[in-house]
Amino acid sequence: MRNHNPRNHNKNTTIILICILVVSIVTPILILNHTRPFPIRCQFYGEMTDELKDSELYEDMQSGKSFCFIGDSITHGNEAYGIPWYKYLETNIKGNTIHLSLGGWTTLDVIDNISESTTADVYVIAIGINDVLNIHCDVGADTPEEYVEKCQKIVNLLKINSPDAKYYFIAPWPIVDDTKGYDIIRDNFADALKDWCNKEDIIFLDPSPIILSVLEMDGSSKYMLDDVHPNATRGCGLYSYAVLDAAHQRRVDESS
Repeated sequence: MRNHNPRNHNKNTTIILICILVVSIVTPILILNHTRPFPIRCQFYGEMTDELKDSELYEDMQSGKSFCFIGDSITHGNEAYGIPWYKYLETNIKGNTIHLSLGGWTTLDVIDNISESTTADVYVIAIGINDVLNIHCDVGADTPEEYVEKCQKIVNLLKINSPDAKYYFIAPWPIVDDTKGYDIIRDNFADALKDWCNKEDIIFLDPSPIILSVLEMDGSSKYMLDDVHPNATRGCGLYSYAVLDAAHQRRVDESS
């Protein structure tokens, strides 16, 4: 018959309790930090060249004006360890920055969440990809015309507290390796947004061609977490680059 040692039993019980305590403390922290167990090394695509700085957007970033970034998970960083697509823009913004964004948001969600605290001198609005992916689900815009109407309502609501603000609208983000025809819907939404922005004297930027060309050249796995979300290490840097490049190209087109 084996002797029972109370001391060993108590020691084992203590170890088990400590392990349970550590797990109960660490797990929520990892969840709140989007399971980031190690530092994320993020990279900008290429270099911050003089060409990328040659745009109205970059000049606004350097002016000291406050910025508000509005969007969905790509703006919020839900799927990229909390890193937003505009991370590398933010490091060059001299004024304050805030964001109004959350994973899964559509134009309708933005409309429902604009408040007095959403005030800024410059708004960079990148919303619409979830409208495209959830078309005819009654959660956002179902047609390009309805999408534009909701974008107009977003601007009207923002003007209540920021009447002199400036607006940049970014076309719905690209969909990679699409096999269901969402890319065609995205393009239709983007075209409608561009036409509306031109009529309203609002700045329109479409970084998707730049993003897709890089993905085709280097492979999407290097930059993308899935067909929609950029990854934290290189994808967000590519998206920042593509927006700056699109802003520069807009200036080139206007001067030609």
